[in-house]
Amino acid sequence: MATPLGYNALIDRFNLAVPPLRQTFWLGERAVEARTQMADGTERIELPRGRASAEQSTVEQLTFALKREHLNLMVLGALFEHQQVLTDIQEWLTARPTSGYARQAGYLAH
Repeated sequence: MATPLGYNALIDRFNLAVPPLRQTFWLGERAVEARTQMADGTERIELPRGRASAEQSTVEQLTFALKREHLNLMVLGALFEHQQVLTDIQEWLTARPTSGYARQAGYLAH
């Protein structure tokens, strides 16, 4: 069974009311990356376990999204309405102030 990654995981976790993603990432059981073009024009990308973290924390999923996915301001805008997410980003910035992804998330959140 595949596990959602990045924006897909964040949308599921926080029940974000956003338009469907055109491209979704999943953590799968296969040994190689698999790309599937769906009939509705969306793309499903399934990554092998060694290519992405199985950790489901907000910070890990946000890092994955910022690294691997196109910037999606609709998802980020809805995500940053959750106080827990803002707290997680603040803790991330405090713990790793030189992280480019932490700084990018902090900038986008404010």
